[in-house]
Amino acid sequence: MSRTKATWKTSQLSKVKGKSWKIKSPANKITNLKVPKKCQTKSQKHPKFLSNSKTRTQSKRNESKSSEALGRSKIASCFKPKKDLQSQSHKKRNTGSYRYQSIENNKVIIKRKTKASGKKIFDFSNLFLKNPEITAHIDVGITSRIYGICVTSDNLLWVIYLRKHVKLFDAAGKVVRSVKVQRSPVYNCCTPTGDLLFTQASADDACAEVTIVPRAGKPRTLVDLSSYASHLCGILCQGEMIYIVAYRDSSSKYFIIKLHMNGKVVTTYEAKPENVNIGGIISHYGKIYAIGINYFNMYPLKKDNVSSVAMNKVKLDDTIVRSACVDNLGNVLLPSDLEVNIICPFLQRLHKVRIDISDSIRSVAVDQQNNLWIGTRDGHLYISKYLKQFS
Repeated sequence: MSRTKATWKTSQLSKVKGKSWKIKSPANKITNLKVPKKCQTKSQKHPKFLSNSKTRTQSKRNESKSSEALGRSKIASCFKPKKDLQSQSHKKRNTGSYRYQSIENNKVIIKRKTKASGKKIFDFSNLFLKNPEITAHIDVGITSRIYGICVTSDNLLWVIYLRKHVKLFDAAGKVVRSVKVQRSPVYNCCTPTGDLLFTQASADDACAEVTIVPRAGKPRTLVDLSSYASHLCGILCQGEMIYIVAYRDSSSKYFIIKLHMNGKVVTTYEAKPENVNIGGIISHYGKIYAIGINYFNMYPLKKDNVSSVAMNKVKLDDTIVRSACVDNLGNVLLPSDLEVNIICPFLQRLHKVRIDISDSIRSVAVDQQNNLWIGTRDGHLYISKYLKQFS
């Protein structure tokens, strides 16, 4: 057997300490690695089985080759370097053919699979249309600020109006359901079953209650949290749990309350090591972040507290944090007057998309077909294309 082949001979293995082996195989460039016991084959535990005796039968040599190949594959799997968790998340969030790859020369690189060349690379800013195309303008006759838009799992959209009104639209912009509520909705989210949850923040008639609007049925109070907080802000459903940003007048502090879906409180999270002013709350690649009120900052929710150290490198002011959302590519979107701020998934690059409308933008959301929904100050609703279509 040639020494240039990827075979393990006795001369190619030298015992170091205990179960450690120095592997000198030409094809396996792994050296000085400790082979876990569970991954050791019989030949690795007892090198004598790697005998080079020429008297062995052909069947024995074939058996040895098979054993050695199995051993190499097991070791390769054991010592395969762990991928960065964020990179793994990007793959999971990949919708369509786009995938965020890396940051090079202060640019976010996006790779897109193509039939011809396999991959094409685009700069982050080139992913978006310079002049987004408005595909629909919906006016339901309510002259009230649209404070929030949220998307259900089956691609319906709840739209909340400050004047105590909520509507459910289908993906084409047709009204499916219209409901009057007793209090002014400000922050909102969808449950896994597609029901609407909202809080009132510090509106004129606000109280520390969470209201649920079912897909079918009358609105009702899910839970009263007045014993915990003075008023409630951002709300999020994730993993059969509800997370709410709350404010307590007595301590002048913001914190997060975690609840079961039935409204039972599980625990609370205070900001540490310093107090921070937070309002919104989003889920970004499965991790929960509280959003700063005065400036755009993303504070991660940890095991027992809210970190007061912001994770994002993009700094923004004059944005509406209550409407922060995450699109299907992992970008974070925030409205700002006539623009939509788009922050890359690495939270390091910013791109601004200007929308050609005459009204001030108050809320945004992206449906499952990558359509950008825009709610305005005067109650108008727009559907727009914002991503480029690459050939």
